[in-house]
Amino acid sequence: MKQQIPATADYVLDWQRIFGQTRVAVQIGWDGIAGAALDGQIFLEFSNDGQMVSVADSITIDSASNLQDAVLWDFQTAAALWRIRYVKNSITAGSITIAWEQED
Repeated sequence: MKQQIPATADYVLDWQRIFGQTRVAVQIGWDGIAGAALDGQIFLEFSNDGQMVSVADSITIDSASNLQDAVLWDFQTAAALWRIRYVKNSITAGSITIAWEQED
């Protein structure tokens, strides 16, 4: 799956179900980022019920582009759900691409 979002607004990817202890790889790239400060934040979150949320990791968007060195999160967990949450902070331009694969 792949989704491109504007970096100019906060965003939450819908919960993605993890089937059993399946391995999931999530790659995140951004390009054309600009703003008073390059300080957008991306969070990898897990949940068992979609209500209680645990932040597993986070990264700060601190460059105009990372397409030649995109972030890759590779995980296998007993949690039932995962999602990506983005907070734009001072970012005023650009786009973010979220791509993921789940083993069958």
